[in-house]
Amino acid sequence: MSENNRLSLVSQFQESGKIGAKEQIADKKIFSQAHFDTLWLKNPEKFDPNHTGYGKERIKRIVDLIKNRLDLSDKEIVDLGCGNGTLTRMLVQGNNRVTGVDVSENALKNFRIKGCESITLIRDYIPRSLLPDDHYDLVVAADLIAHIDSKEYRLFMSEIARIVKSDGFVVLSTSIDIESENALQKFIGLVSTEFDILDAVESHHFLLIKFLNFFKAPEKFVKGEQNPAYRKQALEKRFSFGKVWYKINSSRPGAFFWSLITPLTKYPVRLLERNRGLMLFLEKCSKFLYDERGVSHIIILGKRRPLFIPVPETQRPEEMKHKKMLWE
Repeated sequence: MSENNRLSLVSQFQESGKIGAKEQIADKKIFSQAHFDTLWLKNPEKFDPNHTGYGKERIKRIVDLIKNRLDLSDKEIVDLGCGNGTLTRMLVQGNNRVTGVDVSENALKNFRIKGCESITLIRDYIPRSLLPDDHYDLVVAADLIAHIDSKEYRLFMSEIARIVKSDGFVVLSTSIDIESENALQKFIGLVSTEFDILDAVESHHFLLIKFLNFFKAPEKFVKGEQNPAYRKQALEKRFSFGKVWYKINSSRPGAFFWSLITPLTKYPVRLLERNRGLMLFLEKCSKFLYDERGVSHIIILGKRRPLFIPVPETQRPEEMKHKKMLWE
């Protein structure tokens, strides 16, 4: 986890990095477009939430929260960071009008391949978009904020507040770093700067993540030995003993040993990623054992905070009596 990512948010696509890493590039929009176009070209399935069981479950929980709490008929809806449209298509209902926005043209190409007759697609950069003010009844930003430069988190929230109607709703979600202290409270605090939180759905995948990290470690050691750029990036993310441990095991002698172990880890990884029953069982265990410390993902439903909150007449302070001034 990067030291300057104070909120400890986790991107679902770990190789994507942060666009802010190239601060010397003046136009972040151009860099972001090229960056994510490359990632979508290399490995589009990594962005697909259906790639894993917990990804499917996240989408299901987002849709359930929206449809159980909101009436989507005759509404203007926008899905920011829509990707290939897995979530966006589920928001189409009745005579509502749905827009999908993504910075990557390759993402939108994947969207179009699967059909998007009733959905408007726009290529734009969040959080500095050209979307209209006060326009949408529902703004959805599912797991998008972790792809944003951490210096622009506040701007990201302000941008969503700008485009949603005063009586509209927002749905925000993100993965939380289970190793960081108070990460969940920090994210809730950020959201609360612009929105009143009406509801929240938490996922407790502490044990699932720990098991996956354990079984995926040999593959990461081998990849580090084979790919110096990947090894350098992996070392930058680690600290103290974790950094030393990875350095030793991703060197040639250690990586050779782990290359023999890697084939044995394929099945448990596949089982953990694809088996919904096992995932839900581990989630119950995590919730029981770790409670809030086991929260790995959160979905928030909110409304834009008013700039001014009217005070009822009965609660207004009485004006103190005073002597007349010369000009009265």
